[in-house]
Amino acid sequence: MYLGFCSGANLNSLVRLAPGDRGLGHRKRIICKAQADDDSRSPGIARKVIALGTWGSLVSYAAFFKPSSLQDTSPVVEELLKNPLLPDLNPIYFAIFLFIPSYVLLYAATLLPAWRIQKWPTSVFLALATAIGPGALLPYLGLRNYATQPDPDFTKGKESFMENRWIAASLTAAGVGLYANAFGLFDGRMEMVDFIFIARWMDYANQFRIDPLVHLSSIDFVVLWLAFIDPLVEDMRRRRMFTGDPQDYLTVALIMTIPFLGPCFYLLARPEADTFGPEKSKTGG
Repeated sequence: MYLGFCSGANLNSLVRLAPGDRGLGHRKRIICKAQADDDSRSPGIARKVIALGTWGSLVSYAAFFKPSSLQDTSPVVEELLKNPLLPDLNPIYFAIFLFIPSYVLLYAATLLPAWRIQKWPTSVFLALATAIGPGALLPYLGLRNYATQPDPDFTKGKESFMENRWIAASLTAAGVGLYANAFGLFDGRMEMVDFIFIARWMDYANQFRIDPLVHLSSIDFVVLWLAFIDPLVEDMRRRRMFTGDPQDYLTVALIMTIPFLGPCFYLLARPEADTFGPEKSKTGG
């Protein structure tokens, strides 16, 4: 028998299925996987080269090319070991330190909708990324299939949890708080905010120069920020928010302008994923 198609931006796939094949959801996934494979063919090689090349560069830099100004031990690590709950850290670095594992939730919200068609376990790489950041995420971004088609079983799985607006709102509130703290808005001296921030930035710059943890994790943060553009555009395509118009590129640029907060605002504003495409109306949902 023939089964209908899973809608996409420029592709309708029709797949012959044997009578003994499994249920309707499984058949839909086969079709959507074929479409995802087609979607990734032309830009797929460049995407893999960029992701895996960046990962290799990070590993090589951390192992062989770190600046000689870095100390052998990290004062920040010592502080975290002494006061794990309330460490006395530079507020700018404190924000970066917390943004790194929090970014994993942003990646989860954009990567999990396509986990069923991936050969590699999405959840495992996301879990590892909470500890080693881009060291785990970049290989996954390089190995995975680019999937712009909605998963017909999306609302039934673990990935639908990340559609919850309360999660996006909580991340946004946390991000606003960390930014405000970094800028000195919680110090009660609004007339001194600019001087406070400059002093904190100079202190952070010095720590970046000498502290190995601050140095490497700050680079990890920048990589997580910039690498998010790929799953962001993929998720926007999946939700029919990105069709290649100039306005779409401007929207992506605006989202990416503010690290962490921009993606948080996107999660708050994005529409629900079109989980079944045109076949939803045929089968009654």
